[in-house]
Amino acid sequence: MAVKELRLLAYFVEIVRADSMRAAAQRLSVSPPVVSTALSDLEQLVGSTLITRSTRSMALTDTGRELFKFAAEMVDASANALRRFQSSPDEIDGTVAVTLPVELATSWLPPILRGFQTAYPNVLPQIHADDGQVNLTASPYDIALRAEYCDRPRHTTDVCANLPLKLVCAPSLPSDPGQPLNRQIQTLGLIAATAGRETASQSAGQIRATNRGTGAVEVIEISSRFEVSNSHVAKEMARDGFGAALVIGCDAERDLQAGLLRSVSDKHDFGYVSVRIMMRDRLPSPAAIAFRDFLFSPLEAKEN
Repeated sequence: MAVKELRLLAYFVEIVRADSMRAAAQRLSVSPPVVSTALSDLEQLVGSTLITRSTRSMALTDTGRELFKFAAEMVDASANALRRFQSSPDEIDGTVAVTLPVELATSWLPPILRGFQTAYPNVLPQIHADDGQVNLTASPYDIALRAEYCDRPRHTTDVCANLPLKLVCAPSLPSDPGQPLNRQIQTLGLIAATAGRETASQSAGQIRATNRGTGAVEVIEISSRFEVSNSHVAKEMARDGFGAALVIGCDAERDLQAGLLRSVSDKHDFGYVSVRIMMRDRLPSPAAIAFRDFLFSPLEAKEN
């Protein structure tokens, strides 16, 4: 098969997956007219309409659906074959654009970035920290990292890390480790971080804690002393003695080591943040593949 036909099939697969001429053009780094011309050329070559399109929508014809099955398999197989002969880390260059929540960007990501820069010195990560929703397909980002709060660690193929949550407070606050956990929390008062924090571990009016020794889940009724819109604000208020705050462990690690915070209970888990990876392209660049794989490998090694 000629190179031209392969290119036309690859463009067709991208159009279908992006569900938009403009989005496909962005992902292919070409102009929309180039994508539109490629589709017209392929339809002329096949002798049939593949996609019916209007100003607002697109839909595959029966012929288009059949061709897409074969074309997608061919394009994906070609990409996988090339990855087997991928360049060494020193030869991989380019940029990789990553979007993730602010909380992960400030506490979890920095040591990973340092390791990645050492391993891939010619790749430039572009980090966008934002707690808002992103339409990844139509965005300029190669990778989106998303945080999901849960009682237990998740081990699906798209999860690259499970970060434990800690309940922390100022060392100066009254402490009686002999008291039941629920009494300690009621005495300290809870600072609730409301932005995305109503989760399996903390919901309206209660917090869940798993006893590490017995595995039993304790459901503790709470009444928040303060509600704030950012977990970092909650942590800073905890440092200043306003109550206890539920934070990602790595976000409080330095303060715990420096004695600026203390853990309310080291015998309990207060849930986890599972970090999920989503890729914009089914055929990502070598730089994006390198970043994705790096996110998995060092974290898996730490967990083992």
